[in-house]
Amino acid sequence: MNRGTWMLASCAAAAVAGAVALHPISRIAQAQASLEPRYNTEGLLVRPEGFANWIFVGSNLGLGYDKNVTAQLPRETARADLGEYHNIYLKPEDYAAYLRTGIFPDRTVLVMDVYEAQQRDAKGVVTAGSYNGQWLGIEVAVKNKNRPDGIRTDWAYYDFTDRPGKGRNIPPVQKAEDYAACYACHKAHAGYDNVWVQFYPRIRDVWHPN
Repeated sequence: MNRGTWMLASCAAAAVAGAVALHPISRIAQAQASLEPRYNTEGLLVRPEGFANWIFVGSNLGLGYDKNVTAQLPRETARADLGEYHNIYLKPEDYAAYLRTGIFPDRTVLVMDVYEAQQRDAKGVVTAGSYNGQWLGIEVAVKNKNRPDGIRTDWAYYDFTDRPGKGRNIPPVQKAEDYAACYACHKAHAGYDNVWVQFYPRIRDVWHPN
């Protein structure tokens, strides 16, 4: 191998080594970026993905609101009757920040994964109880004081469910719910900082300053 060929080979090897060394960092950066709330050009939230790998903080079955609340939110009246499973996931870095400081940081994302409660299985082995059946979509809470839709409440709520269609038509983007429909209710009744921490064991008993 002559000197010129040797130098070219050495440079190529160094470039490959550099790419290999940077690759894990690049993958981590991309993974972190993918966890951030994303919006389209109109300020609509892009449906979060990969949340099943986030921190599972709790679940509930058939939880319904008090009648004084549902009087202001008619669409919530039948929630308890539907007997849905709600599985709640929190972005890992938001969970870590909450454990460390007792505060949900800006750009926190909570996802409620919604399933029908199913009582029979195809094999006919189930005789009691229920489990997560048909997937119906997700509901999402985002803490973002600088959302591109121009609304300046600290939290916003998005409904990506399709209950009538049994989850077949989940929208890829969604606008924030009206203030009175969600935000005001969370502000008045949620355990802490608009989050229903009273229902989620992994964040229920965490110290916070307020």
